[in-house]
Amino acid sequence: MHYIPRDTVDMLVNISGLDPCKLIPALMRYRPGAQDEQAGGYGRRSSRRSSERAEHNHAIRYLEHCVSKNNTDPAIHNYLISLYAQEKGEGKLLKFIRKSPSDPVFDEKYALRLCHQENKKQACVNIYRIMGLYEDAVRLALAVNLELAKEVAESCDGDDETNSR
Repeated sequence: MHYIPRDTVDMLVNISGLDPCKLIPALMRYRPGAQDEQAGGYGRRSSRRSSERAEHNHAIRYLEHCVSKNNTDPAIHNYLISLYAQEKGEGKLLKFIRKSPSDPVFDEKYALRLCHQENKKQACVNIYRIMGLYEDAVRLALAVNLELAKEVAESCDGDDETNSR
């Protein structure tokens, strides 16, 4: 995983019956771009491949594969959220959280703590919504933008009407 992460993940994806939880320690040791800093040429096939490896986190790619295969282990989902939270943008993190059901596989409190630490405010708003903490969601959404706050408030009204029936 350390020297040739793309090929390793390609291989792991093709192995059926593999327990992804047992691979978490190896995935945690993997650092994108670290293989380019190592001395020696092992794993360096071309400058194009080296730069490609530095741009992609192959641990995320493997965990996304596991989730797409309906993995229901919270450790897999929690680790994927932690990796998403460390990325520069919020896009993948938001997409993952929004796709989650009302009772997500990941630990909401853990995800919320990570998102607060990494200043991922929109993700925090969505997690608050999942947790049913609409007042906190609206308060934080107001700090992000007014449209998001309106959306959260409207979804809260819809949930109240549904619950009162």
